[in-house]
Amino acid sequence: MIIVMRHDATSAQVAAVVSQVQAHGMRTHLSDGDERTVIGVIGTNPFALRDLFVEAPGVAEVVPITKPFKLSNREFRSRDTRIRVNSHEVGGEHVWIVAGPCSVDNEELYLETCRRAHAAGAHALQLSGAARRRGRNPTGSAATDRPSPRLRGAGACRYRHAG
Repeated sequence: MIIVMRHDATSAQVAAVVSQVQAHGMRTHLSDGDERTVIGVIGTNPFALRDLFVEAPGVAEVVPITKPFKLSNREFRSRDTRIRVNSHEVGGEHVWIVAGPCSVDNEELYLETCRRAHAAGAHALQLSGAARRRGRNPTGSAATDRPSPRLRGAGACRYRHAG
């Protein structure tokens, strides 16, 4: 990433930014122009430090050079990612639609949601947060992550290929 300093940034402000970058184990490359100083940040993931510098004194803007999400970014990986789910391939030429409810009041509602997702074209169904109880438990704290006993019979719908 590059950090563009304001036109009126002092040398102390530039030095403070350089020091902060180096304190995080990254290198810098200074480019002093006629009107502004640009600081190149060189390291493994400099954009993770972006928020440290956006509001720093003397900084005009912080600009990413490389894109985040390198494992899924076409700039860094040109071929498709393909994984197998049971006997089906996800990725490649076809889009896979995975759908399902985030929460469930009862088993019948869950199964109806599964049927509707399937009818709408979902390739796979998920349970996601639906296994969690809604509302509050008897102690008054937030819902637990334990599966709701109401959904034990609905487990057959979980991650099942729908098409």
